[in-house]
Amino acid sequence: MKKKIVIIVILLAIALVLLFIPKSTYQKLFNKGDVDENNELSYSLLVYLEDDLNRVVGVNVKVNELEEDEVRQKWNLLTVNSNMLPANFQSSIPSNCELVDYKEEDNKLVLYTNAAIKDANGRKALESIAWTFINDDIKEVCIFVNDEQINCFKDYSFKKINKNQGINLEYETMYLYESTATTLIYQQDEYILPVTYFHLESDICDYIVMKTLDNLDFNTEVYDYQIEDSVLTLDFVDASMLSLNQITTLVESIGFNLNVDCLNINNNENIFYQRVFNEVEE
Repeated sequence: MKKKIVIIVILLAIALVLLFIPKSTYQKLFNKGDVDENNELSYSLLVYLEDDLNRVVGVNVKVNELEEDEVRQKWNLLTVNSNMLPANFQSSIPSNCELVDYKEEDNKLVLYTNAAIKDANGRKALESIAWTFINDDIKEVCIFVNDEQINCFKDYSFKKINKNQGINLEYETMYLYESTATTLIYQQDEYILPVTYFHLESDICDYIVMKTLDNLDFNTEVYDYQIEDSVLTLDFVDASMLSLNQITTLVESIGFNLNVDCLNINNNENIFYQRVFNEVEE
């Protein structure tokens, strides 16, 4: 009986501590954040913006805190709080475009906004919205103004907002009906640059490696690969030649384009890096 009383007292004490702990301290304990140069915990949200080269890129924008309503916080960064965006980046959505309400259903994010969304910057806005809000649970975004579903930004018409429509399009062939679309997600130090290439290469894995490691001479055997039981193994002669950005680009691009459960990067038969995309229950 005494043990039960002690346990209850301990649990009540923990509950009281959590109840009165400052929000900022709670975030430092339980939220994911980065430590800045002053050794202070900082927070950021990934949103997709236009850069000064007219590309749509992913930028981690610093925020004071991570709000529970991530959808609305991201939308506000693209609109009313666009003054928080870093220099040389701008939103494709008008700052007066209000998010009235939203809901998630059937893997869709349905956004209800005011009419200012119709003045969004064409395809750039479509790409920005798709890559900002689509994730493992959300596969498509729909936008409504009152009861009207929006399918046009300025003079750019579309049927759906999803990642399948590509981003920062690059054409390596004139034969588009025979081409394959492959999206590489380049990891840079300051931002993420996704690019959708239209090409005629039949081996998607080779194509991703070739585009990622464009400084290598592919006339020599620098790597091999095999897919077995949904596990892709890239076996490099010397995996140490890969930079961290190149490894991340390979991982994200393979996860986006290829239906595999796991990626192994090997270095002389020893696993140099591993990433599991889908947990397989045995």
